[in-house]
Amino acid sequence: MKRYRGKTWDKWYKRGVRWDSNKPSENVKIFKKYLKKNYKVLDIGCGSGRDVVWLAKEGFEVWGVDISKIAIKKAKKKYKKKNLHLFVSKAEKLPFKNNSFDAIYCNFVLSFTNMKKAILEINRVLKSGGIVYLIIWLNQKIIKTGKVHKITKEREISSLVKKFKLLKKKKYEIK
Repeated sequence: MKRYRGKTWDKWYKRGVRWDSNKPSENVKIFKKYLKKNYKVLDIGCGSGRDVVWLAKEGFEVWGVDISKIAIKKAKKKYKKKNLHLFVSKAEKLPFKNNSFDAIYCNFVLSFTNMKKAILEINRVLKSGGIVYLIIWLNQKIIKTGKVHKITKEREISSLVKKFKLLKKKKYEIK
């Protein structure tokens, strides 16, 4: 699969993307149910802040990373309090020390990364016993200019996350 680079995402965020909203996603609301108030939380692929801003407003100490400089700039404009920390970074090379986070959230991002490297980074920065909440497109064709760029298979993900204890697995069908 062709990897989308920061400049590609910058172009998309500059012209506007449909998920660039001020309302939190339903997934982050579910994720919050697993969190304790003192948790340090990381959102990988936070975009323009839809979910990280909501988590920060809910009182969590939150870090967000995204490959797009424009998305991070937009997120910084939405919320300027001290409990939100935003960085431009790839999922495959996170700018944090080992065992930094109690919980990690990643909403529809891994399919656009080198998943093996991204999962290794998640493992590295997650504290022992921490929570990882991943939302991943499976068997979904990601199409650009009429060509299929990626179809992620469940077995591909399963082999990468086998070290994690699975709390819940949910499948959705999008038509």
